[in-house]
Amino acid sequence: STSFWMSVVFDMEEEDYCQALLTDYAVSYARTVAGVHYISDNIDGLNLGQAIIAHYLEDYLVEKYGASRTAARTKIAQKRFDWNDFDPKTCEIDGRRKK
Repeated sequence: STSFWMSVVFDMEEEDYCQALLTDYAVSYARTVAGVHYISDNIDGLNLGQAIIAHYLEDYLVEKYGASRTAARTKIAQKRFDWNDFDPKTCEIDGRRKK
């Protein structure tokens, strides 16, 4: 779930974030087209990837860049979402665009 990492680390424009989300979604969806996974498997994988990144990212930002732990934790929490709420047609999460 690279789009999650990018949304926390970079100050992305809305269009750039949308493209990152669509890329993550497309990569996972291709596994359904290939017959490897069901759509629900892919969404669960995207959510799991986001959870793993969220778990390690705070310490990484603090250790690597000297970020404030509180600021890192807050931004990570703000950027988290459930991929079940993502609409690839509109690039909206839970009915609204999220930056």
